[in-house]
Amino acid sequence: MVLGRMVWNFTRRAKIFGIYAWRIGMVFVVLDIIAFIVQVAGAAMAASTLNNDAAILNDLHIYMAGVGIQQLFILIFTMYAMSLHRTILAEKPQHMRKALILLYTLYACLALITTRIVFRLIEYSKGLHSTIPNHEVFQYCLDSLPMLVALVLLNAVHPGSVMSGEGSELPSRKERRAGRVSKFEGVEKAGQSKGSLGA
Repeated sequence: MVLGRMVWNFTRRAKIFGIYAWRIGMVFVVLDIIAFIVQVAGAAMAASTLNNDAAILNDLHIYMAGVGIQQLFILIFTMYAMSLHRTILAEKPQHMRKALILLYTLYACLALITTRIVFRLIEYSKGLHSTIPNHEVFQYCLDSLPMLVALVLLNAVHPGSVMSGEGSELPSRKERRAGRVSKFEGVEKAGQSKGSLGA
């Protein structure tokens, strides 16, 4: 959601890799839901399988595949963020410094999410013989703590304080259909005239 709004606020064409700002959030939410469904399916099957170690191991592999798919989507997301980074450096939008600080915060959050995902993969890498689930300290330090730090970072560098003011909100479907969005036509950003971002 933050990346989509950043594309809208800090680029002239309001799109990255051919995807418009208002679609970026939806695309990655759908991808995340797909990964989540695979994980839930694997975990549910493993929990419902009784006294069959081979079947439980197969179900854990499905769960781990879901986690791996999630990390793949994170890597794709990172590519989009890096493309936005290059665009910001090239176009030098108003409030560029604030935009870069928020982008670096997103990078940090992505690194923290990746830490959590890698931990989950390692946790079940030995299947049923893993001892990691027996130690709560690993769960606290490598699962819960990264998410807490990510939330604190996004509150310290709050997107609402960087992208605020008139014209900073993504246009509604009605506005886009009515043709009241200059970027949708590929014109130079109305945001150069918007000028109120991060005020």
